[in-house]
Amino acid sequence: MLRMVSEIQVGDFTFAGAAKVLATSSWETLTDTAQITFPRKIKWEGRNLASGADPLLKRLDPVTVSLGYGESEIIYQGYVRDIGADTPVTVSAEDAMYLLKQKEVSGSWKDATLSEVLGAICPIPFKVLREIQLGPVRLDKVNAAEA
Repeated sequence: MLRMVSEIQVGDFTFAGAAKVLATSSWETLTDTAQITFPRKIKWEGRNLASGADPLLKRLDPVTVSLGYGESEIIYQGYVRDIGADTPVTVSAEDAMYLLKQKEVSGSWKDATLSEVLGAICPIPFKVLREIQLGPVRLDKVNAAEA
């Protein structure tokens, strides 16, 4: 009989499981999300999971959730968006779209190319396979996800 295995990594810490994990993926929202609820107050070397002067988990920490029977596979990857202060602690996470929501973009081009606009929007390295002329483009204080 196969046993369910799980591994949840948040920042530098790996947890063998959680009380509840809800991972959703939808093309309608363009953002994959996860809610991870830990079963009780967790401490490590006197540090609380989410409260106090030096909590274990912080916003923007990378999150990886692996689940499976027998062998686990990655079902979610993202970044910590919110950490609840209540017990049990609930961690809300979003995929890389969260990074784009944090960056404000402004710019104006008379005859923009795809790589010029993406260079202003995207905080991570990218490669344009085919250059496209976009024409006039204006972005005025929008977040990169909206752009």
